[in-house]
Amino acid sequence: MAYQWRNNPACVATYSIMEGEKFLDLFEDKDIPFDDAGIVTMADLQLFPGNDSYNDLIAEQFALKFEHFARKSFAAGRENLTEKLSVIVADLAAVFLNSEATMADLAERADAHFRFPNEV
Repeated sequence: MAYQWRNNPACVATYSIMEGEKFLDLFEDKDIPFDDAGIVTMADLQLFPGNDSYNDLIAEQFALKFEHFARKSFAAGRENLTEKLSVIVADLAAVFLNSEATMADLAERADAHFRFPNEV
């Protein structure tokens, strides 16, 4: 069963990080409202300039920033305290690199790696 985009800490954090002006700022909330964001693909966001040789590096930078914002701005701790940062970044970067991956897929990976406050 696919991860369901909903009003939970992982989806809210994912949306906020991807949209927020002080975060990644990849789109405007008026163009992609929260309720519609789960089906938005990485290709829709046009993350890469078209030069494939740098896509891995760009995806890794998005992943590092995403991880940083999740921890610092959303007080997310790690689900698995022994998991290395490199594993988290590689997993998140794989989502950014997959043009068919959706925002819901990214939220699913965030939910797998981070424990957000008020999470049930």
